[in-house]
Amino acid sequence: MGNRGNPIKKIYSKFLLIGAHLFEMRVLYPINSVFAWAYSEILPIVIENILKIRFHLSEIKVLARHSSKERVGFNIFLSDLDLSLILGQRDISKCKDIIQFLSQLRRVVIFLGEVEIYSPEEYAKLESCLSLNGALYNSLRTIRKIRWIEADLEKSLSTYHKYKALRSISICFQKLGYTGYAALVAGNLKNLTGVISALLKPYMESGGLAGNALSINELAIDEKLLSSGVPVDYFQCVLINESAAENPYGLCLRGDLALTLISLTPLVHFHSNELDKLVSLKRASNMPLAQAWQSICEIEYLILSGVIRGSATEQEWMTPSLIAVKNAYAAATS
Repeated sequence: MGNRGNPIKKIYSKFLLIGAHLFEMRVLYPINSVFAWAYSEILPIVIENILKIRFHLSEIKVLARHSSKERVGFNIFLSDLDLSLILGQRDISKCKDIIQFLSQLRRVVIFLGEVEIYSPEEYAKLESCLSLNGALYNSLRTIRKIRWIEADLEKSLSTYHKYKALRSISICFQKLGYTGYAALVAGNLKNLTGVISALLKPYMESGGLAGNALSINELAIDEKLLSSGVPVDYFQCVLINESAAENPYGLCLRGDLALTLISLTPLVHFHSNELDKLVSLKRASNMPLAQAWQSICEIEYLILSGVIRGSATEQEWMTPSLIAVKNAYAAATS
């Protein structure tokens, strides 16, 4: 969303951009650190007490998420305060009123970001799953976030929001082990082949399929598949063979890596019975992969439930996505 028609927004956007550049200076890092600490340790407690009093809540815990908690790449002019709210069973029914109040509060506290809402049981389950497969899930989610940001960059953004988006991609690469990565407007996923290979290495042995260098063309048996590769909904991109035609949103992987990645993630539209059989065989013959897939499906279902509960307005993708993840989780645990 650009600011071309609004001079006040244009000036404000320019102010934010100057501030963002200014606070990237090393000499101002200590100030960023102080604000990151306040975001993660002080403000959640303040918001928790405001909500507790305002809505007479019997049980509530407010926790910071993402950059304010991790302190990675925190910048006063760029970072939001994303929150997880843990509400007691008796208070879950007040979600809509709480979200409406937080939406109004966001007009004053402009850095207040996304909110997820969980019951204590859901959050405990989420923490348990993340303790087992959190590193893998967070890496996959970071890769997916890069594609999400690229989708935003396709829109008409202000200079400030474009800078913020490109910087977020660079931070994603930093979390994946790259330092000093110069983010691209599109095509960043192609530079992650090495990271994905290392990430999938523990899950590559799978009986008869181990080391079988299937090409994407061999996987893409059904003509409904894109000629350049296999669509992977989880990453909103396509898997393409290293020798395939250029695709700006592709992950360039060998067939065996592609099959492992597809088998590990939920929300994949196979469009092919043959590919479905290969994925089922891969999971059946590889217990570590099957267990990781089950855990990832459960994490995804819990987080998406929290996202939907914490959204002021339900987007059209939300319910179908939740159903799809729930079905994937049911398949994973059957």
